[in-house]
Order: sequence, then C-alpha cells, then structure tokens
Amino acid sequence: MTEQFPDASKSQQQAGVDPQSHAGAQPPVQLPASQPILLRLVKLGSVITVVLAVLGGIFGYLVSGMPGLLGGVLGALVGGVCMGISAANIAVVNRFIGSPLYVQIFFGSILGQLLIKIVLFLVTALLLKDQPWLNSKVFFIAVVIGVIVSLILDLVVILRSKIPYASDTQLPG
Repeated sequence: MTEQFPDASKSQQQAGVDPQSHAGAQPPVQLPASQPILLRLVKLGSVITVVLAVLGGIFGYLVSGMPGLLGGVLGALVGGVCMGISAANIAVVNRFIGSPLYVQIFFGSILGQLLIKIVLFLVTALLLKDQPWLNSKVFFIAVVIGVIVSLILDLVVILRSKIPYASDTQLPG
C-alpha cells in the first residue's frame, strides 16, 4: 500500500542505458501509506477554500458591502493557506521516511508549522486590523470558520481512510 517514486533504473533499462554505470545511484524512496490521504486532503482542502471564499465574500458583501466582501475572501484564503502549510509540511517531511531521525523530524516540523501559522495569523491580523477597505470582523469570522472547517475535513478524511496497521513495515526476506 506504499507508493514509490518512479524507478529510474527501469526507464534507463528500457532506453538501453546501463543503470549500474551511474555510480552512487539512490534506491527509490518509499513513501508512507498515508500519502494518498494527504493528497486527498489537499484536493478537498483546495475546493473547500474556494467555496468558503465565495460564501465568505457573498456574506461579507451582504453585511457591509465591498469591505465585507474583501474581509470574507481574505479570511477564507488565510485559512486555506494555513491548511496548505500543514499539507506541504507533511509532504516534505515524508521524504525523510527512511531516516533514523524521522520521528524527531516529523514532530519537530509539526511544532515549527504551528509556530509559522501563529505568526502568519498574528502578522496578517495586525496588518489588516485598521484598514478602511476591509471589514475586520468579517475577516476574523472567515478565518475562524476556515480553521474549523479544515479541522473537520481532516477528521472526516482520516476517519474514512483505511490504512493497514503495519503499512510501512519492511519484512525480512
């Protein structure tokens, strides 16, 4: 149930190139079985971000005109960027699956991405707080809704996914 990067030696053999002539060639990296789940989260998260931006823009426009529209759209986009940071982080960290320090790298990157998200939110909120062209209340509500919906999406996708208990285990022989 694990995915592999395309094996370059097979394509080289088909092209008539000796794969052994490339000294130091790396074997293909095996990705964890959770990679398809991550890809599903990225696809659904992108769709949900667009839907929230449209709905937030419509709601914001009805509440306070153009500043509300901008607040709803920007708030949904900030929520989508935060969701994208999570997915990108896990995708990058999964490249280190063969490392003996994988667990430490994984959890360290999770803490790092949390810090990045907090800083991103605070900087964005402080920069946009008193802007006359933006309704900051609609912006805040859209960010909160985006975060809640992304958490619900994560929960639903993970609960519906089927991953074997020993998916990433290498058996001897």
